[in-house]
Amino acid sequence: MAGTKPPGILYPNELTISDFELWYEAFTDYLTLTGDKADDKKKRRLFLSIGGMEMRRIVKGLTLDDDKFDTLITAVKKYFQPVKNIILERHNFFNMYRERDEELNVFLLRLKTQSELCDFGASEESVKNEMVRDQFIRCVNDTKITEHLLTFKNLTLSDTV
Repeated sequence: MAGTKPPGILYPNELTISDFELWYEAFTDYLTLTGDKADDKKKRRLFLSIGGMEMRRIVKGLTLDDDKFDTLITAVKKYFQPVKNIILERHNFFNMYRERDEELNVFLLRLKTQSELCDFGASEESVKNEMVRDQFIRCVNDTKITEHLLTFKNLTLSDTV
């Protein structure tokens, strides 16, 4: 399509992964609308030209396994992903308490959501479920329920709820 303009220059210091993905969507739309059947080499050049000098600096610093355009985009997306602080996420998990008048299912959902950020290990799903179960029992805020749950020797998360 004649007159189609590419997306604007990227300013990576101000970008989140969501911002980059939105820009990249506009970039691929631009390629489609211009009817450009670019090979990987041309897509890379267009990407770097349209992305601006700062994006070019970022790409020069990346280690890429090959010259494929998809490999480049995967590496750039990874660059913009925030680095998780596992210690902080686990600290947040272990300091979660049930809010006054909070429904048990809402508290359980908050625990499960936070546990997704914790990287609990190799058998992650079972360990994560055990951590959620233990934290849930710890923070039920009802002594009778807690005491009852603690009488079971083999209690799964699904048994708990």
